Amino acid sequence: MEISLREMKANLSAVVRKAQAGEVVIVTSHRKPVACLGPAAPIGDSLEDRLLAAGIISSRPRPGGLGPRQVNPLPAGVGSLSDAVIEDRR
Repeated sequence: MEISLREMKANLSAVVRKAQAGEVVIVTSHRKPVACLGPAAPIGDSLEDRLLAAGIISSRPRPGGLGPRQVNPLPAGVGSLSDAVIEDRR
């Protein structure tokens, strides 16, 4: 389900109930997705496990030994940063 930020503000309780029931709600601003609201992860799932599953972080070491995790700034399916910029400008 997609909902504008304005509509979400006006119907926040109903939108939260939908997310609580398992529906994923995409919040848009000026017709562009800006946030995602969904059911909370069960207690016991670590934040790291949820970020790995969502593809936001990977288990690859960072170049230069700066730490064990690397943030993936691109959404799944985007080939390169330049492709993402070009697509966003359309």
